Amino acid sequence: MSFLPFRVTEAGSGLFRAVSIVTLVTMLFGGFIAMPSVARAASTQTTDNLNLRAAPALNAPILDVILAGESVETTGDPVNGFYPVLFEGVAGFAYGDYLTIGGTGNGPVTGGGRTGEVNVVDGPVNFRAGPSTDDAVISVIPDGGLVLLTGDSANGFSSIVYSDRSGWAHTASIFGGNDAAEAPAPPPAAPRNGEGSGDIVSIIYAAADAYGQSRADMLRVADCESNLVPTAVNPSSNASGLFQFLPSTWATTPYAGQNIFDPVASANAAGWMWANGRRSEWECQ
Repeated sequence: MSFLPFRVTEAGSGLFRAVSIVTLVTMLFGGFIAMPSVARAASTQTTDNLNLRAAPALNAPILDVILAGESVETTGDPVNGFYPVLFEGVAGFAYGDYLTIGGTGNGPVTGGGRTGEVNVVDGPVNFRAGPSTDDAVISVIPDGGLVLLTGDSANGFSSIVYSDRSGWAHTASIFGGNDAAEAPAPPPAAPRNGEGSGDIVSIIYAAADAYGQSRADMLRVADCESNLVPTAVNPSSNASGLFQFLPSTWATTPYAGQNIFDPVASANAAGWMWANGRRSEWECQ
């Protein structure tokens, strides 16, 4: 073992020399040097169907959909409410509130709430990393600031996207006190298969962005066609999935080789058709 020479200043050189000798002895005889901690991998399970995303944000590309109860391996500390994870060999980010390690707040996350863009009614309001006043403030949203509701809520906070970042804001501040007229509207229909509709909304929005379509229009059509239930089937026509594709229509899309009930594939196939002038093929508009 070799050591680099060191220099000391004239003032206090004796003290520095003594400290250096002690340090040298400690290194030679079993002392420890403080090193940065490395996050250990840990296995955890999803509590609901959950998107595996390419980055720690709700508007990041979706790499895969992790089904409820499946295991993932967390590989580090959360960023913006998302944990870095490994799922079937693919590295990505998963939203912590749907993992068994628990979320950042003190209460359960409820999906299926109001979605879409709204302006903050009673600002300024803190934009936080999690659904509690204990979570870090990312920034401050001014009165009238435009935010995107994802449909999730917890502890009186709403999950939002603001300035291309995912986070939380106090629901009463977004909608203006406790005025029932401004309260988040209930979902049009509860998912029949237990899937979190808030996550389905983010899948639809990602597909709309990928193909340059209106988020609100795609969400409205999917809601009309399937009530946002990816496993919906029309027994009379055999139309299936989130956007109710006929098998013959599904076969004409670039996603024909994927499962018609996969919400990611269904949303992207619809976005592709819309971008190629085939939006009129839907009964719902």
